[in-house]
Amino acid sequence: MIASNAITIFHLVIGIAFFERASLAAYDGCLLRKSLNDCPCALMESYDFIIIGGGTAGSVIASRLSEIQIWNVLLLEAGEHESFQSRIPFFPQLLEKTRMDWNYTTTRQTRTCQSVGGYCSYPRGRVLGGSSAINYMVHMRGLRADFDRWEARGNPGWAFESIHRYFHKAEKFIPYDRHGRGFESGGYLPVNENEPSWLTPFFTSALGEFGLLRTDLNEGTGGGYMPMQVNILNGARVSGYDAYVRPIQERPNLHILTSALVTKILFENGTAVGVEFEKDEELYKIQATKEVVLSAGTINSPQILMLSGIGPVDHLRQTGITIVRDSPVGLSLQDHIGLMAFFRLDKVAPGRGQDAIASFKEYLTNRRGVLTSPFGGLVVALVNSSYSSLDHPDMQFHLGVGENQDICYINGFVSRPKSRGILTLRSSNPKDPPMIDPNYLSSKHDTSIMKEVVDFIFRITMSNSMRELGTKYMAHFHPKCENASEYTSCLIKRYGQPFFHPVATCKMGPGTDPYAVVDPQLRVHGIQRLRVADASVMPHIPSTNINAATAMIAEKASDLIKDEHLGPG
Repeated sequence: MIASNAITIFHLVIGIAFFERASLAAYDGCLLRKSLNDCPCALMESYDFIIIGGGTAGSVIASRLSEIQIWNVLLLEAGEHESFQSRIPFFPQLLEKTRMDWNYTTTRQTRTCQSVGGYCSYPRGRVLGGSSAINYMVHMRGLRADFDRWEARGNPGWAFESIHRYFHKAEKFIPYDRHGRGFESGGYLPVNENEPSWLTPFFTSALGEFGLLRTDLNEGTGGGYMPMQVNILNGARVSGYDAYVRPIQERPNLHILTSALVTKILFENGTAVGVEFEKDEELYKIQATKEVVLSAGTINSPQILMLSGIGPVDHLRQTGITIVRDSPVGLSLQDHIGLMAFFRLDKVAPGRGQDAIASFKEYLTNRRGVLTSPFGGLVVALVNSSYSSLDHPDMQFHLGVGENQDICYINGFVSRPKSRGILTLRSSNPKDPPMIDPNYLSSKHDTSIMKEVVDFIFRITMSNSMRELGTKYMAHFHPKCENASEYTSCLIKRYGQPFFHPVATCKMGPGTDPYAVVDPQLRVHGIQRLRVADASVMPHIPSTNINAATAMIAEKASDLIKDEHLGPG
């Protein structure tokens, strides 16, 4: 019966995917016809706004700008639509190195990722929904002190009290009143708590042994723990595109074009006037009469700026690119670095564990169970290292369960790294991936906190609560460290890994900031009618996951654009 059901489901999925891809291909072909008389949705020669990138930020901005019926909006995305597999929350790792992933790796790192030769995998979404279509769906806003720091460094209007309402505007809590603050929210992005497992109370009890209290970490103050909040609805992933654009994609003033690789932004006398992109090996040029909005993400936004002639002048000259403006693009890359460890649960009571087939059947039948959790995540905790203040924790941990529910994992990362990396072009060819050097653990401060991260992971599993389960470290996941004189240092150097939260390559700041690419209104310094709005503008990395803050930035950017062209209100 199970095999028969699996075959039926397989054929259904293939049929849905074929129909979806065929209909979307027809839509894209329609857009590219030369005349509006041939097709009512034909690509026009000019738009009021051209948005580059259909990830979380681009989706938010496309939705909000197209609310103004007199504006024509074009959304360009290098990838295609999401696959059916991306809907199942448990398997984000299986989406890496697929057609939905840019499949980047870092340059060689010397202080971590040594088990893979120093070349850390660096998945980034190449799909409508961007990285929100392949990520772990964790919804963490960041801490009040994170955003207050943004404003203190010369970005008025970006303190927590100023941007708090944009989180509310983006979020829709399910159930609507679960956290109280839901009554203030009317957004598109679903947020709910992961379904608890039998293991959840053991995790929370263990964290309580270290003095951590349950609290709503998304209120922005202090540490503690809470059930993981995720962007999931009815057991399925909701990407930024799903939330913001799919419901309104038929708006006549919004055109969406996939498989469109932007090769450069076009300028006249220091003003952005349009975009050049490639589709099906043909080049197209489209004019923007009001603004070009670059929302291609922390890796691709700086790449496109530099390909267009905006970047460090010496680097552009070396690459043979005509210079439009000298700008510190790519010079302040920041990311979270951490470790994941797995533990066997030798004393799991009968009936608590569940085999993979049963988990899959439960998901298909009821949209419930462990497969509704991204990689089985259950609890998130913010913890102070010996270097942080009580209201600004600098370590984050995720605690989760395996598919069969007889193993668990704990991962953690350095929340506010001081290390700074750099992103540069490999060549002037838009199809060549950029060179990503996060320069992990170049700061001794980060290395010290990283050791505390690893130490806390093992302390959790040695708590009274977790020892009841017979917790045993699965050391075979981290071979070649068994005989190391410095075991923690070996783990960090060989198995430390990125947590894929890159920011700050198009840093926001005043003109006096030597690393600032955009101003506090997200306008590129020295360029007219060009704005960047995505995670790349964050001046300092938040203490948590970044997708929620990216949606917040895009909501605020949409209002900034409307205010400039329509007037406040």
